[in-house]
Amino acid sequence: MGHQDNKILGSRNVAGVTLLFLADYHIHSSWCDGEQTVNQILRQSKKLKLNAIAITDHARKDSPWVTSYISELKSYQKSSKRPLVIIGLEVKILNFNGEIDIDPNWIPNLNIVLIAIHRIPGITRENIPKFKDKIPYFYGELLISAIKKVNLSVPTIIAHPGKWLKENDLPFIPEEMWSEIARTARKYGKIIEYNTSAPPPQQFIKLLISEEVRLSVGSDAHRVTEIGRDVFKAIELVGDSLVKAYELMGNESDSESLCCNSREK
Repeated sequence: MGHQDNKILGSRNVAGVTLLFLADYHIHSSWCDGEQTVNQILRQSKKLKLNAIAITDHARKDSPWVTSYISELKSYQKSSKRPLVIIGLEVKILNFNGEIDIDPNWIPNLNIVLIAIHRIPGITRENIPKFKDKIPYFYGELLISAIKKVNLSVPTIIAHPGKWLKENDLPFIPEEMWSEIARTARKYGKIIEYNTSAPPPQQFIKLLISEEVRLSVGSDAHRVTEIGRDVFKAIELVGDSLVKAYELMGNESDSESLCCNSREK
């Protein structure tokens, strides 16, 4: 019997068995605040039978270790066929002008960049109570401005939308902003992450899917035991909208060799 492929290699169906492409596109190592070395990440990812991983350590534009970090990941990228190793960084969105905290000289040596809201300009922990009703709107506007104005030469992923709000006991981005986020992400070619450490509302994800926004899935793992956390369930939800690992790498020839892991229906 032939097989039916999903559009974006999220899964395929063969004789009643769904084959899932398992990926974790958001993992941190001991180069920044993760507890595990890159080698430990690779060993755990193989144990979990992940097809692809992205190592995406936090960096600032003045981080002195990034060149050595990229060099190490390139060596693993050459030697590891499964999981495929994707080289990335996670950096902060600094303001409403589209500035991010990255040295542009690093970008040609990266496969992806995750951009994230870790603070909102003008908002401190002390004044959160004063502005708590407005902050989710500020957050949404900052996200939309970054989607529009951050223009990089590599795939750009909006990391863990809403996580900062959750960490500060604030509600998710207002629902009336979701459609604009989705349309803007599609227009400007940005990928939005389903982060399993702080899952966004399923209705938000379903809207993104309906608007044909590309999605990634990541655990935001800082420990070995967190790698691949709930990604199976997330990838099933995301389905056809999952971004292809080989798209992030720019190498379509790897697509068939990477797929897949089975789950019987």
